[in-house]
Amino acid sequence: RSVFWIIIPSTVGLIVLSRPIMRLLFERGEFDHASTVRTAWVLVCYSIGLFAFSGQKIITTGFYAAQDTRTPVRIGVFALVSNIVLNLILMGPMREAGLAMATSLAGILQFLLLMFIYHRRIAAMDVRHLAVSFVKITAASLLMGGVCYIVYRVSGRFFSGDTTGILAIRVLGTILISMLVYCFSSPLLRIRELREVFFWVTHRGVPGE
Repeated sequence: RSVFWIIIPSTVGLIVLSRPIMRLLFERGEFDHASTVRTAWVLVCYSIGLFAFSGQKIITTGFYAAQDTRTPVRIGVFALVSNIVLNLILMGPMREAGLAMATSLAGILQFLLLMFIYHRRIAAMDVRHLAVSFVKITAASLLMGGVCYIVYRVSGRFFSGDTTGILAIRVLGTILISMLVYCFSSPLLRIRELREVFFWVTHRGVPGE
């Protein structure tokens, strides 16, 4: 849940600011606007699977702790085959973004399978609590995403110009404001992961341990 609290808003932020970020980092020389747009779509498609990639690491560690190394490997092979099939399906209509989307979808499938098998075979998880937290975190992240979009658009009126420095100010300023909005909205939605993450950072543990 704590990882989701960090990863989900990051995903939303990357999606909303995908083009400005790609433009800031790469758009110069032969990397033109068309390249920025295409690369931004790749970033969006990869971002969709971020929560699954992060969750896999935690669940796989749980399998290893239970001395079950075969299950993660088997599911990993299945996800790899699924990735190849999805690549063949999506790379035609979506080109390079299809390859990124295939990776994300295969990662999400792998994460869900790991969660399901871990819950059934090794240790029951509080699925209801996890789902409620996921919904609340997603809601706060979408609110942040809306603010992120508005702030970036409005900032263009105050910081005119097309230089890299101006773009950096707009992007970094939008990220900072969005982070503040997310942190303030979390307590309003009773998302306790904010307190847990803060405690973990300051005490290198979780409350109650």
